[in-house]
Amino acid sequence: MRVYILLTQTTSTLTKVLKFCTKKPYNHASLAFDERLEYTYSFGRIHADDPLIGGFSHERLDAGVFKEAQCQLLSLDATPEQYRKMRDRVAEIEANQIKYKYNFLGLFGAKFDFKIERKHAYFCSQFVAKVLQEVGLLPNDFPSHLVQPTDLVNHLNLKVEYQGLLSDYLTIAGSAASNERDTDILLRRKLFTMPFRVLFVPIKVAQVSTMTLRTGTTYLNRSRKYISERLFQDERSG
Repeated sequence: MRVYILLTQTTSTLTKVLKFCTKKPYNHASLAFDERLEYTYSFGRIHADDPLIGGFSHERLDAGVFKEAQCQLLSLDATPEQYRKMRDRVAEIEANQIKYKYNFLGLFGAKFDFKIERKHAYFCSQFVAKVLQEVGLLPNDFPSHLVQPTDLVNHLNLKVEYQGLLSDYLTIAGSAASNERDTDILLRRKLFTMPFRVLFVPIKVAQVSTMTLRTGTTYLNRSRKYISERLFQDERSG
């Protein structure tokens, strides 16, 4: 069975900074389980429009920072058992993704060959290397906490499947946006934020009540003023 490693240079600010520092052509790594790249996972930004919140991500490659990304798609052989274990491991992380964080400190430690490991925290290439290591595709003493995306090429027997614009590959492969996946992610986000939404209901009700009270008070004052003026005019006329 084939497992895929997708190396990309996206348009995000972070990867631009990394490219400037590392001088490497690709600074983001993802693990994929199909050649159409519909099941592609990594650690990076969770929300396409928020670069400050990072963590585990089931990546949407036809949108956001990936729209104009350059890429190199690599593949390697895995036994059915290794493939199953990797899928199970990724599924386990996805099921508990709230507790997983992006390892910003470890990322910069890797640039200076300085080990910074954090529980339930990975940067992109660390995540890919760790999953491969757990099934024996990388040796146990492999320093996953120091690996950079392009380092994976030097330690694995990889086959180059494609190199160029990611959007062109998705067109060639016939990949399409997964509405089901987007709906699922949106639903989970709504469920996750629901307690916070409930907390804001009393505040919203209070705001509406205050606005209604102010509006009612304004009209009442205007009515009193109008009645007083009319009474004063009638008295003068009489």
